[in-house]
Amino acid sequence: MSPTADPPRWLCEVTEQPVGERACLACARERRQPACPFNPALLRALAAADEPDAVLTGLHQTGYPVLRVSSLTGCVRKAWYSLRSERKLETPGEHWARLRGTIFHHALERMGDGHVERRLVAFLYDADVAAFITGRIDGYDPEQGTLHDYKTTRRLPTRVSDHHRRQVELYAWLLTRNDFPLPTAIRILYISMAKVKSFDVPVPSPDQLDALEAELLDQIRRLLHVEPPEAIPREPWECKYCTYTACPSHPGQAGEPLADGD
Repeated sequence: MSPTADPPRWLCEVTEQPVGERACLACARERRQPACPFNPALLRALAAADEPDAVLTGLHQTGYPVLRVSSLTGCVRKAWYSLRSERKLETPGEHWARLRGTIFHHALERMGDGHVERRLVAFLYDADVAAFITGRIDGYDPEQGTLHDYKTTRRLPTRVSDHHRRQVELYAWLLTRNDFPLPTAIRILYISMAKVKSFDVPVPSPDQLDALEAELLDQIRRLLHVEPPEAIPREPWECKYCTYTACPSHPGQAGEPLADGD
């Protein structure tokens, strides 16, 4: 088998060495690494959740930068690094936290109504910069005008984080840029294995959306600049969990761990 026939998909859960999907599945079937907790079914689910998005693939082929909502809600320097770096391999265990949310969203897509798991795209430009902004909304009921966003979590929060508030405001902006009316209500639902807790978030006004669009253009300019922008995390936990250790604000550089967020 040629080296490209089974390219590295993960880092082995036990050895932390790069391993291809086929090799990982074969190892799991034969229990070559008894300490590995993953069976073939879970590994296939992880691989399926990581399949390329056809819409994103098409956008990348245009040659314009493609910025996801998730990269526009946190530290702009982290987003600058992510645009210029290949995705780092991770262990199945590290990938699992994202799969939990994917499983829940797939269940809603089958059982829910309204526009569920709909990808929205807007092309934003001015005289200097241009980029696609894209995000996948969890739920939108066009008849009621309600936008829902679901967050799977181990611990239910006491408030909506600024990170999540900005995310739903960007979704509201994307809806208006895709010829939907401005939502009449926005609700974030935090879901743990035991409970559900929801918060109503104020709907941004048209003037606030105009200000948000101007802010996005400024953010695009900083992301596309040859020099990295200043590291300004929006949440206190961002630097602690950032993988870009080259950043001068990273705890590994400063030598001081940051406090956990909510």
